[in-house]
Amino acid sequence: IFIDWESFFGCGYEEVLEQELLPALAAKWAFINYSAGQLGENQLRLRTIKRTRLMRSKINALQAGPLKIFPVQLGLLHAGESSRCARGEVTASEFMLDTFDSGTAILGNPDRLALPNDVWLDCSGDEYDYYHDRERWGQNPCFYRDDSALYFNAHPAGYATGKFGSASGFLTEF
Repeated sequence: IFIDWESFFGCGYEEVLEQELLPALAAKWAFINYSAGQLGENQLRLRTIKRTRLMRSKINALQAGPLKIFPVQLGLLHAGESSRCARGEVTASEFMLDTFDSGTAILGNPDRLALPNDVWLDCSGDEYDYYHDRERWGQNPCFYRDDSALYFNAHPAGYATGKFGSASGFLTEF
């Protein structure tokens, strides 16, 4: 179950992440947010990936109310691929999850990132510009963990490693 945060919370994306989602994660685990205070519109672009926007609008049209139900995979399908490659290799019914949906999935599936060796989550439905680097919007947010904490950070979208996998959802008609 996922929340249509726009209708449920009635505030902007930065506020929903900083005031609702990330504190909820911090309440469950030792949590380190390397992007604290850096989630404004100049650094985080929500669902700029055209396909993610399209599929979420279809889900909103099919399902009334703020709670949405759709199947997801939490990184294992795209493990070892860069976010950029995963975005280009989605199936016909697949779309990349944004930070809010990925974090909500972690809250609902706490065992998914229970061990440091678990595949970490790229939030490839969003784009991030951590340092206004030379490749503007060339990063994406991510969740990962070690023995001591769950982390929220960003890394280059072109970086491929077996440690990360892009989380994605699937459009199904009930």
